Amino acid sequence: MKRLLGVFVGLGLLMAAPASALELPFCQPDDDLIPIPRWEVEVDSQYQLSTVPPAQEGRIVHLLLSFPDLDRDACTALSGGKNFLYPFSEDDPESADMVITIREAPTYGSRGCMVDGLYAFGELEEAGGEEEGDGAGVVRFQLHLQPDWSILESGRFCKMVQEG
Repeated sequence: MKRLLGVFVGLGLLMAAPASALELPFCQPDDDLIPIPRWEVEVDSQYQLSTVPPAQEGRIVHLLLSFPDLDRDACTALSGGKNFLYPFSEDDPESADMVITIREAPTYGSRGCMVDGLYAFGELEEAGGEEEGDGAGVVRFQLHLQPDWSILESGRFCKMVQEG
């Protein structure tokens, strides 16, 4: 019974571990593993993203999305289903802006208000455009939270070696 309880406790700790604590191997040039890049990004009060999303249908990223302007109460008040914008059109009016949707609400911890997890980019959706008379339009991606245990158990993924 103790052994069985230990297995369940161990599994609970594995499933509850933040994505930053996953023990994935580092990617090597000659392996066949799929790299998971880390995407660290800040969001301003207008829900604009500070860095370009590494968007590609099906790509899994370790997302560290921080809300530096929010205190604990403001962070706790946020609910899921937020849309975040990367305004490509500010630099190039012919480019479509990108909207990223995340269902999960951020949590407040020692690093402030954050969303921290493994997310897969869903299917690309394009809206608007010249045919509708509103410029280049908008490109949309839904980010889908991936269970940590499924990434670990698959043995198909590795951490990219990144600076920072």
